[in-house]
Amino acid sequence: MCQQVNLHLLAILNQDEQKEFGRNRDLLLPEYYKVFKTVQFCDKPQNLYDKKTQRSKLFHFMVHVFHGLPLMDISYYSPEVVRQARRIIERESIDLLEINQLHVAYIKKFFPKIPAILINHNNERDLYPFSPAGYPLTKKLFRGISQRNSYLVEAENAWKFDAMCYISQDEMNRSKSRYGKAYWLPPSIESDLHSEKDFNNKCFKVIYTGMFGWPPNAEGAIWFTKEILPLMRKQKNNIEFHFIGSNPPSELKKIHDGKQVFVHGYIEDISFFWKNADAFIVPLKSGGGIRIKIIEALNAGIPVITTAKGVEGLPCKPGRDLLVADDPTEFANMILKLADDKLLCQRLSANGKAYIHKYHNSEVIKKKKLEIYDFAVNHNNPVNETSHNSESGDEPADGIHSSYRD
Repeated sequence: MCQQVNLHLLAILNQDEQKEFGRNRDLLLPEYYKVFKTVQFCDKPQNLYDKKTQRSKLFHFMVHVFHGLPLMDISYYSPEVVRQARRIIERESIDLLEINQLHVAYIKKFFPKIPAILINHNNERDLYPFSPAGYPLTKKLFRGISQRNSYLVEAENAWKFDAMCYISQDEMNRSKSRYGKAYWLPPSIESDLHSEKDFNNKCFKVIYTGMFGWPPNAEGAIWFTKEILPLMRKQKNNIEFHFIGSNPPSELKKIHDGKQVFVHGYIEDISFFWKNADAFIVPLKSGGGIRIKIIEALNAGIPVITTAKGVEGLPCKPGRDLLVADDPTEFANMILKLADDKLLCQRLSANGKAYIHKYHNSEVIKKKKLEIYDFAVNHNNPVNETSHNSESGDEPADGIHSSYRD
């Protein structure tokens, strides 16, 4: 895309991200500049829970109420971010804003005349319940305001984004916007149809990956270990289970035996486990958006077993592209069947890779994104409104710039 569009990056980093970038600055900056014409970082502002005094918390609320900002307790709003955005817009003559996630949607509010698109990675209002510490009397009031603001911006497009993009079809269908256009824009990946996955013959290896600090991941892993794993440990001894992710819950660590169940915690490079996995489990019971790890596993040719919640938002066909079960016994039987049926593993592997190539191939997503850029820039311009036909294969007009927040 950067060969057709001039991209400028404005990114907000928390302290841990700043430290990581500092450690790898010499390696990362050249990679950034392969894509972006300019790169600018801002410090993540303090959220409600960082503030120490009642006065500072009340001021935080009042500012957010005044601006009509969503996600008031974990807000990314900062006057400094707005100032940096203005400098980039004026210096680079920015034609289009691409804003990633509701957390920074406020940029559009301060630059309403510039065409803009919002990338929704989840319906954030469903994921972040508002819990204002220290304000029991006003908790209900501010929670209601925050959720209302989130709904207005995210669902009704109150700030008039020219295009609202969703990585989940289900969440796109929940959009109530009467302005601009809604798009399904699934995440892209470099798909590979030609390589074949090798499966182990003696020991069937099942892996789970996820940050256990995220409650839905911990909930799903505990459900698996309590309801599903015991059903298989009684029947099969040639299956290994590998749980990988930071901050594993105590219930999970207790079942580590170093023989059949391995709880590894955080691992910097999991390529070895990824290469040697025979199946990938995603036993989710709650959460939103789509599971990038399912896309990565399918692209690697690893058969996936998940729940209806896990596959939510993906146009996969259960039984063809992956396996889906919500009942513990059925989930366990699917793993046992895979362990005994190498041909089934190979079929799921090939079908999963074909699904990724059809829906998530980077070339497909690039064309879709350029179409979205073109629509956002031109849809309010009667002269150019029909200048690009997305079905014809025409390329978007030259000279479109985008300010991109990652």
